[in-house]
Amino acid sequence: MALAIILIGVASFMRKSAPLPSEQKEDVTLPTSPEVVGEPAVNEDGEEETPMVELGGVIDVGGPSSTGGAVVSYSGSGFSPATKTVSVGTLVSFENESPKNVWVASDPHPTHTDHGEFDAKRAYGPGETYTFTFSEPGTYTYHNHLNAGEKGTIVVTQ
Repeated sequence: MALAIILIGVASFMRKSAPLPSEQKEDVTLPTSPEVVGEPAVNEDGEEETPMVELGGVIDVGGPSSTGGAVVSYSGSGFSPATKTVSVGTLVSFENESPKNVWVASDPHPTHTDHGEFDAKRAYGPGETYTFTFSEPGTYTYHNHLNAGEKGTIVVTQ
């Protein structure tokens, strides 16, 4: 009897999860923005890799940065160090070492207008890194757009 109930439940679930041909929706073409930069690369195993995307900075889905520039880590509860001083032209990597998404963006929240190019333009996940090169001296405050109370500062010197 219990087996019959289980089989009925499984059959009911399968019917609900698989759409009938008359219920299937037509394919929708999504916009291609942001724009892809360059052609897909092929790794040493001959597999096609995802091309980079134009985002104002760069989000590297390969993991922690190996650029030799400055690094700011995101732990899920904030940025470390909270203030980082770098020289003009330094590539700063914002590494997501947390189990959740982060979105680095210039202050103020939510408009990001203090330094418009300094904005990842989207959330990025665990193990991803957003990089940005600061080309002008100044003090650049930023926040996690997904949790605006998490803030940091980049001080750029000559």
